[in-house]
Amino acid sequence: MIRAFAFVAVMIALTNLTVAQSTSATMSETFVVQLDSAGPMVDTYTIDCSSLAFTSDEAAERFFKSLQDNLVQFEFDAASQTATMRLSLPYVADKGWGVAEWNNYFNSTAERYGRMFEAFN
Repeated sequence: MIRAFAFVAVMIALTNLTVAQSTSATMSETFVVQLDSAGPMVDTYTIDCSSLAFTSDEAAERFFKSLQDNLVQFEFDAASQTATMRLSLPYVADKGWGVAEWNNYFNSTAERYGRMFEAFN
């Protein structure tokens, strides 16, 4: 009984660790965000921003703050030229969203993201 309890506790801990891990996503020059379809669905992704032509770190910070909504939050790190993207997975849990649905969502936001880039850069 104790072994079964210990096994369950370890599995729960590993599950929580997996959900909290960070993996890479991309943002194209046309501002389409894509999650890695080969990796697990996680709540935190890191985006390499070095290829985006920001005029300053302040412009990048303002840009990423402007993208936040009920589903996604961004935090820009000037030192590493990356943005941490946090998805609100519980917000869409009842809809059963996976990587494909998130990628569809990000396809629909690309135009708005592009307008924000022009406004803040």
